[in-house]
Amino acid sequence: MQASEDFKSFISLLKYPVYGFILFWVFAINIFSQEIQVPFDHEGKIESIDVRLNAKIGLFNEYAGFKEARLFEVGENEFVIEITFKQDTRILRKKIPYTTDEVQNLRTKVSAALKELPAETVLDQEGRTKLIITSTAAALSYYGWAIPIALHMNGAKAIASTYMFTSALGFYIPFVVTRHTPVTEAAGNAYLYGTTRGALHGYILHSLVVGDNYSYRRAIGFSVAGSIGEAFAFYKFASLQNFSTGKVELLGAGADFGFGVGFATPFLFNYENSNRLFAWSMLAGTGAGFAATNYLSKSQHYTQGDAFVFRGAGTMGAYSAISAVNLAQSDNEKVYAGAFIAGSLSGLFLGDHLVREKDFTPAQGTFIELGQLAGWFTGLGIAYLIQNPNSSSDDRLFSTMSAVGGIAGYTLMYRTFADKALEKAAKVSWNFHIMPQNLLMSKLNKSFSKSIYSMPIATLDVTF
Repeated sequence: MQASEDFKSFISLLKYPVYGFILFWVFAINIFSQEIQVPFDHEGKIESIDVRLNAKIGLFNEYAGFKEARLFEVGENEFVIEITFKQDTRILRKKIPYTTDEVQNLRTKVSAALKELPAETVLDQEGRTKLIITSTAAALSYYGWAIPIALHMNGAKAIASTYMFTSALGFYIPFVVTRHTPVTEAAGNAYLYGTTRGALHGYILHSLVVGDNYSYRRAIGFSVAGSIGEAFAFYKFASLQNFSTGKVELLGAGADFGFGVGFATPFLFNYENSNRLFAWSMLAGTGAGFAATNYLSKSQHYTQGDAFVFRGAGTMGAYSAISAVNLAQSDNEKVYAGAFIAGSLSGLFLGDHLVREKDFTPAQGTFIELGQLAGWFTGLGIAYLIQNPNSSSDDRLFSTMSAVGGIAGYTLMYRTFADKALEKAAKVSWNFHIMPQNLLMSKLNKSFSKSIYSMPIATLDVTF
């Protein structure tokens, strides 16, 4: 009997998705590389030098049969240039060690040479691969089956052929359109954000337009249009404004937290049962969050790692506030909603303060967020060990301990990297996302259920 009770107690942990288990269950992990590569120029545009570019700048003319050169950071103040060239019928690779000073001189030489070339000669397409993968994945996983539903298609042949052609176009269109177009890493990240969040925003826009006259097929159509439209709009906006990866991440975090605040606000004013007002609140909150972080970005420079630290602090604030309300055993939805809003805003204010005069690398920012996640799990593990099987206060124990663990993990990782985050961020692409609005879904999931589009709670996109 005791073993049975222990098993039931363990299974009870699974009902707390906001405590972390679902975070890994829904991770979308994309690994694009397995090497730490750095650019050849000061502007960070040239990741490799191929035959065409070398013919114009003449950097490696001493290598007959030159194919490609790449620059890697192999340790602190240690670099290696890997040169690929053809000798007779063999492909050879030569690695030449460089010091920091030598790399700086090399970059100065490359940057000066690039300025003498026509603008169209050097295209920054660092984000093109991510953009094309995002478009293809969206077509395969969503557009392909959503479009036949939205168009009321009947017949297996029509539906299957539409899926196949849509999936194919998801690759061909962006591949052709971006072939001779600059696609920065920031623009690629903006396209990814717009694709995923646009599907949700489009779905909610349907409720704003039709109110209670809900139609599943129309909602799916709005969702597809929102995904495509927002992806293109954010991509173009980031390209035209020459956004950095840090600013794109910051704007995305602001929009996500704005969405969460917009989701919680109706519960404070008793209009959570109105689909139209609920939708308006979430979309308005998203726009307000985007605008607020855009304004914030003008007060200081945000690296991609800074944006991760900022977002992690907001998540920590929101989660801790909800845990405090749960500890007080409140059943009032308004209290939970108010706590989420206050906790989120307080956490974001703290996050902005923590990155002042700091330049966290993407890796450092990701480690801080992962430290927070590890702290949540540590708190859950401790709570499970010390729980009283006969107690009815498991909710409070688990939420409190996981919140304390999350704060401890975040603080420990922040203190580990804060003193090192004083230089410009290196080119490492760790990209960890937590969608804070979903922390509230487990408590406020009774209203608007038909019009909430299913989204992952976290994603991890790693380049190392």
